[in-house]
Amino acid sequence: MKNAAELQQRLNAFYATALSEARPCFSEQDLEALSAPFLIKISDEYLNAPLRIMFVGKETNNWKGQLNTFYDLDNPVEVMIERYEKQFSDNRWAKPFMAMFARVAKELAFNQPRSMIWNNLIKMDWSQGRSDSRNAINHSKALRELSCKFFDFETKLLEPHVIIFASGHSYDGAIKRLDGYNHTEEPIQKKALWRFAIGNAQCYRTRHPGARPKGKYRPTLEYYSYIINDIKQKFPNVYDPVT
Repeated sequence: MKNAAELQQRLNAFYATALSEARPCFSEQDLEALSAPFLIKISDEYLNAPLRIMFVGKETNNWKGQLNTFYDLDNPVEVMIERYEKQFSDNRWAKPFMAMFARVAKELAFNQPRSMIWNNLIKMDWSQGRSDSRNAINHSKALRELSCKFFDFETKLLEPHVIIFASGHSYDGAIKRLDGYNHTEEPIQKKALWRFAIGNAQCYRTRHPGARPKGKYRPTLEYYSYIINDIKQKFPNVYDPVT
């Protein structure tokens, strides 16, 4: 693969063009209600990792102001990339999602968080008052389509070997719209744990790390343990190389 700077340049150009083209699709109410977009920064650590892993959430929860503010910036894409980088620089790992990101990095990326890509399926969150889950998947068809367009470009550019969707089953409709989606396996646990493919990437979808439903399903953390162990078994050349 090319180095991170070259790929980031291509990604930023895509972001700028796609967001400029999308602006007429957003009403004034949308511009005030939706957050600024979640844009990712590529690292050389990720590109050089023996197993390229993308860890995907639902959407952010109040991400660098609102969409109208984003469009008013002189260098909006660069500002959003800096916001992404700040998450890693500040070591913000306490909340359930980032804590699980750190655990997966420890188990599967040799304790190197920057060798994994953190992504979100829906690129803007939707402010509906005080809520732990913004549920932007329900905002509009335009936002879903734009988010899938972003995700398709990102995955084709970055070529992950593994994608872990920590999004819960309510976001499955968006996942099924992604290019290269191929569901040939039965769910491991209906609604709770699902294994499939997107292009050449081995994919898993399970509950958000913060989800703690009672009864009915095993604890959320057990599903992540299953995913981690399954990945180690599927890629023995990475985790148990012949010496």
